[in-house]
Amino acid sequence: MTFIKIPEAGGTEAFGPKATSLERLDRLYWADRAPLPRTLTARPAQQVLVSDPKSPVFANIPNELLITSPTPAYRKGLTELLADELASEGPEMASAIAFRVEQQIQSSKDANDRLAYRDVACRLMANAAAKNVQIHQVLMDQFSRMLRKKKIEC
Repeated sequence: MTFIKIPEAGGTEAFGPKATSLERLDRLYWADRAPLPRTLTARPAQQVLVSDPKSPVFANIPNELLITSPTPAYRKGLTELLADELASEGPEMASAIAFRVEQQIQSSKDANDRLAYRDVACRLMANAAAKNVQIHQVLMDQFSRMLRKKKIEC
């Protein structure tokens, strides 16, 4: 039996009879890839939404840059990033974002979360109607039904 441990910086460490093969595979996989970022950066125009601002992960980030619920500026930035920039990459990306937004709206108990994702949902719908982004039709129909069911007006 082989045990695999995921270290901080990415990659795998293996213990047991398959260790050598897994380590070689790991070296080959990571050889041409940039290392995973080890630091998180934030600035006033790009705050970080966190569940626990006292976590040691955020020790080097000033508290005023950490928020525990989405602010209007955060929602605006999230909407622009997801619905405008990333969704315009292609139908797969736009459809994946729509699917994830639908899941978040369906499952969220937090009104602030629903507001943030409502903004993204409405912008996605507007962008799709204007043909700025393409969302697979089946998903678009499902997305529209969910917004009507949740009484989300755009």
